[in-house]
Amino acid sequence: MQTADDFSLALTALRRRAGLTVREVSRRTGIPSGTLGGYFSGRHLPSLTQPRVLADLLSVLGVGDEEFPTWRDQLARVRRRPGPRPRVSPDQPAEPGADESPGA
Repeated sequence: MQTADDFSLALTALRRRAGLTVREVSRRTGIPSGTLGGYFSGRHLPSLTQPRVLADLLSVLGVGDEEFPTWRDQLARVRRRPGPRPRVSPDQPAEPGADESPGA
């Protein structure tokens, strides 16, 4: 992941693989759906000062605890990246085949 958009697209791909809507993720994490919508669309990113928010989000999306440090490091890298972030469609997959089921 190189950009904030890459990060948000990767989160969206995880959400889709988990078969969850933004509202379902909100109910399971306690994070407001508007905030989550911003994370998934790339309007803004989770805060590094509240690591539990990112951990709870990743857990609900099916990411194991052992992968959390990698995600946190990626978030720190993209948050430090200077300049404006381009907008992308939240329907665009994070990578080719990101929305496909395993074994598809």
